[in-house]
Amino acid sequence: MNALSDLAFDQVVKSFNSAPFHPEELLNRDVAERFFASLSTDISESVLAVFIDDDGYFSRLCQSRGIAIKEHCYSYKQLFFEQFIQEVVSSSSNDSELQRINCMADYIHSLRLDSIKPGFPLDSLVVHLPNLSKLQLSFIKSEDHFQRLGKAIWSSPFLTSLVLQDTYITDDDIPVIFNSEQLNITHLDLSFNRISSVGVEYLVDKFITSTSVVSHLDLRGNKICQVGATKIGAALMGNDSLVSLNLGLNSLGDTGGANLFKSISQNQDQNTSLKHIYVFANKLGHETAKVITELVAPKETSIESIVLTSNLFSKDDLAMLGQHRICVVGPISEALPSDNDIRCLASEVPS
Repeated sequence: MNALSDLAFDQVVKSFNSAPFHPEELLNRDVAERFFASLSTDISESVLAVFIDDDGYFSRLCQSRGIAIKEHCYSYKQLFFEQFIQEVVSSSSNDSELQRINCMADYIHSLRLDSIKPGFPLDSLVVHLPNLSKLQLSFIKSEDHFQRLGKAIWSSPFLTSLVLQDTYITDDDIPVIFNSEQLNITHLDLSFNRISSVGVEYLVDKFITSTSVVSHLDLRGNKICQVGATKIGAALMGNDSLVSLNLGLNSLGDTGGANLFKSISQNQDQNTSLKHIYVFANKLGHETAKVITELVAPKETSIESIVLTSNLFSKDDLAMLGQHRICVVGPISEALPSDNDIRCLASEVPS
């Protein structure tokens, strides 16, 4: 009898792809565990999406397909399908794969695409992902893609994190991408693009206002310069949502830096949300150092860290800034809020 049961069990496992069912509903706990441990990792994605929820099985599936298993706050099933859709989109140049993606759409909360082929309908893809909250793109070169991206953002009511690093965005592309009246984005990363003070003017009107919800804004590695820094500073005076502002590598200059921090200082009583400011590698000097010292001297300041590495401060400036724990003028400490890119880019201040 046991032999017959084993044969029947093996047959059910082998035929699961063609005759799927819900194991958790029909099998007791012990049998279900044995079933998932025996199940092949070659099951079709459409069957996996509908019939399998066991996280242990999806963990094994991720390992078998070379998907890096990192610490995450979601299920392995979500991790698997987010990686799978990334591979599908990266190899497709039209909407032929959209039907294939529909069955797994509910599990896609984060979508990262390092490359998109010309002609791929990004907007048509995103509209099929009702739970998408984070979209990360890089290396976009097509104007058509920016138009489709704008439509995609408009059609994603739950999108709160948008990362567009190194996507060749210019000032002219900004209105095309952010053409929606209502945006719920709280984390916006436009680092390493080609945005000047002209594009900044549009961005501050959209994301640094009294009604904005953006809490983290990353504009490092653009061409904001003095004029852009002054515009951002002026906009901050009417904003109370921004927590982290990254303007590293933007050639702000000493005047631009001083103008930025003067505005922040003047708004300290009304705006206590801004905690972390990154202005490394911006040719900042004595005037900026003086304004920052005045800003952080009061014990009641809401600022928690200002990263100032790789600027043009004199030894006296560094000594003045170094008196305040808030000011980071040497190597960025692991204890401070930062990310790997910043640690790589911000080296010690030259003597």
